[in-house]
Amino acid sequence: MHWSLWVGSVGAFYLGVCAVMYLTQRRQVFFPPRELLATPKEWGLSYETLTSESGALTLEHWWLPGLDNQPVVILFHGNASNISQVGDYATFFHTLGFGVLLTEYRGYGVNPGQPSEEGLYQDADSVWRLLVEEQGIVPERLILYGHSLGGGPATWLAQHRPVGALVIEGSFTSVPDRGAELYPYLPIRQLARIIFPNRERLAQIEETPTLIVHSREDGVIPIHHGRALFDAANKPKAFLATRGGHDGDLMRNSPQLRHAMGELKSRMAPWRKSSALASEE
Repeated sequence: MHWSLWVGSVGAFYLGVCAVMYLTQRRQVFFPPRELLATPKEWGLSYETLTSESGALTLEHWWLPGLDNQPVVILFHGNASNISQVGDYATFFHTLGFGVLLTEYRGYGVNPGQPSEEGLYQDADSVWRLLVEEQGIVPERLILYGHSLGGGPATWLAQHRPVGALVIEGSFTSVPDRGAELYPYLPIRQLARIIFPNRERLAQIEETPTLIVHSREDGVIPIHHGRALFDAANKPKAFLATRGGHDGDLMRNSPQLRHAMGELKSRMAPWRKSSALASEE
């Protein structure tokens, strides 16, 4: 009887842990900071606030114009930051002459709503429509840049809309894949409701130049995820192994990333002249 009670208690505890993981997974994936810590003006960059309609939500994003003969980057940030915390990326792309749309998700920063996988896909589509359908920027000019969690909406958008190129940095093959590594004692794949199947989607994206960037020292998403994404991607593709932590360490890696972005740009299809919003003479 003693042993049966012990086994029953352990079993109940295990089921309880599984239930908690199932019910709280959104809070374990999304960490949306609300406070805006800076604006591009404080980074020394001119910008404009643009809005997109994502379902019933109106979302605010920051637009930083570039040169009219250069690509336009749509930047999708990670799960624990907002657009006020990506000044290093904004400055880096500005030095290349690229236009940049700093995309903000629902529930992050000043935006209404609660983040979800399907919600982030809708938000990604809304910024594509904002730039292409409202502002007249041709799709061939767009580079989607997804960092960490941002690899999910970036990869989804590249699969569903025409774009010029795709960059995925420090991202995972899928949420269940990474979860199973972190919690090998739990049936994560059966519990997971948030998937972001990046590897599966990359295998279905064709004729879009793709760059996979991943740090050898990334302790949040190990580099084998980046290598698996690269293996899944179709040509033309390239892989850049960097140094530093999960957040990119652009100060250390900018020379290599600058070269890789130049190579990526050379593989993009030519584009016709587009809206004046995207240019800065």
